[in-house]
Amino acid sequence: MIEVKDVSIHRDGVAVIEHISFTAHPGNITAIIGPNGVGKSSLIAALSGDIPIASGSISIGGAPLENLSITEAAQLRAVVPQSQRFALAYTVREILEMAGTHDDVQIALEVLEIDNLANRFVSTLSGGEQQRVSIACALSQSTPILIADEPLASQDAHSVEVIKDVFRELAQLGSTIIFVAHIPRLQLEWVDQIIEIGN
Repeated sequence: MIEVKDVSIHRDGVAVIEHISFTAHPGNITAIIGPNGVGKSSLIAALSGDIPIASGSISIGGAPLENLSITEAAQLRAVVPQSQRFALAYTVREILEMAGTHDDVQIALEVLEIDNLANRFVSTLSGGEQQRVSIACALSQSTPILIADEPLASQDAHSVEVIKDVFRELAQLGSTIIFVAHIPRLQLEWVDQIIEIGN
């Protein structure tokens, strides 16, 4: 579970998020939506522990985020950034096996339908393929919480459905899923909660 209470976020002295509160429960999928430039990615960065918050509190698994060590946080949540910087000289499988066990990696490759990419170098992949590898990295970590920044971007229609199915299956297994989506609310009927951030 992730609890966000009255959180404000400032970047370069400018408020990008002000007084937002919500709870993402185990077994639920939460989508964060809103127009460009309203702080969606900043909120994901704060939930990931990558940037500080100006006020309020964020707790993960009942513990204040700021009290968690890097190791403790990594055991609780996996993060899919909007753009992943991979070591391009490695194959997809080599990248994934840095994140999880062989069995977890194989499952991630199969459920995301990228097992055909396993022996390709990351440098040869398209943007959408690299994003699916990033999601596979997160799945390989086998954490109870998944946080993703625009995981559906740069994907074709079939890949979007595959990712949606993966998220739904994770939620059915009790995981907490939070992701940023740059798509209309009407296309998010499959999620449990929508947090809309406005200007």
